[in-house]
Amino acid sequence: MDATMKRVVAATFMGHFVDDGLILMLPLLIPFIARDFNLSYTQIGIFGGSMVLTLGFGQIIAGYVSDFSKVKWPFISFGLAVLSVSLFAMSFCSSYSSLIMLNLLAGFGASFYHPCGIALLVKSMKEKIRGKILGIHGVGGGIGILTYPVCAGIILSKWGWHEVLLLLPLTGLISAALFFFVREEHSSHVGRSQYPLVQKESILMCILFGCFAMFFRGFVVFLPIQLEEIGFSTTSVTGAITLFYGTGVIAELLAGILTDRYSRRKIIFVSMLAASVLVLVVFHSVWVFLIPLGFVAYVVWVPATAAFVEGVPEAWYGTALGLVQGLAGLMATSSPVIMGIVAEQSGVSASFVFLAIVGVAGAAVALKVRQ
Repeated sequence: MDATMKRVVAATFMGHFVDDGLILMLPLLIPFIARDFNLSYTQIGIFGGSMVLTLGFGQIIAGYVSDFSKVKWPFISFGLAVLSVSLFAMSFCSSYSSLIMLNLLAGFGASFYHPCGIALLVKSMKEKIRGKILGIHGVGGGIGILTYPVCAGIILSKWGWHEVLLLLPLTGLISAALFFFVREEHSSHVGRSQYPLVQKESILMCILFGCFAMFFRGFVVFLPIQLEEIGFSTTSVTGAITLFYGTGVIAELLAGILTDRYSRRKIIFVSMLAASVLVLVVFHSVWVFLIPLGFVAYVVWVPATAAFVEGVPEAWYGTALGLVQGLAGLMATSSPVIMGIVAEQSGVSASFVFLAIVGVAGAAVALKVRQ
């Protein structure tokens, strides 16, 4: 690994740490925000899904524009700054509508990292896609997802959700500044040759990523709500969420190793099928089933990303990743809303049946993608 690639790996590790950490810190705050604003389950679902709406559209735009600039780091810095400022401003909200508007803006800021950050990382691999490096990158996000809720839980116990959003988003501005030192090489391509971006394989991958995103987003939004309903204290809710996210750190690292050794399609199929079963039984014994559920929910991302980018030319990295992840984000927007509607009619626990159906659909699509 040369010096340039080491800088890229370090910067993207930290960028992923902050981006995913801030995004997935927010669901932990939802029960407290809902209580202060007296929100219904449907309003909770809309709030939980609103960020993913702009996250989806924004990734399509960010990936496309970054490919033409031939550098990715300025877009990553800009996105992290917008995400951080939006969450910081949310601490001053006094109405539900302002919460939604700032959540949408935060989603737009967050949309820049994944298509641009992963494209920057893949570009540094010089055409040889290595699951191990993608796994290390995933660990950065996993540790962020683990660390931020823990810090948020500590701040919540001492002060409240307003203070969480006053303090933790400041780390995003620090991470944004780090990308000024990446020294990214300009893309070597002169122009963009013809590439069939919309084809059977890319459509399947969009659906597959969409199933991942719908399952994950719906679960993390309604996990704290369900845990509170079955009698968990604030400390126990934080502990359970930390356990789920912490399992993901190990899963991402192992996923990189597994991706380089075994069939990516089989890894995805088994993981999604297992997730669809575990989500139905997890609340019968949370501390037992949450660990395997966390593992299979996280392990799918690395093999799916590796399988997708292998067939994409460098000139199209950002566009292709932005399209597949952006459309997945748009699909994920519907998940908390649907779960909120089901919860209004039949209770929160019934809404998790929807996630099991999504998991089975993802497993079925995995069998159709290329080896």
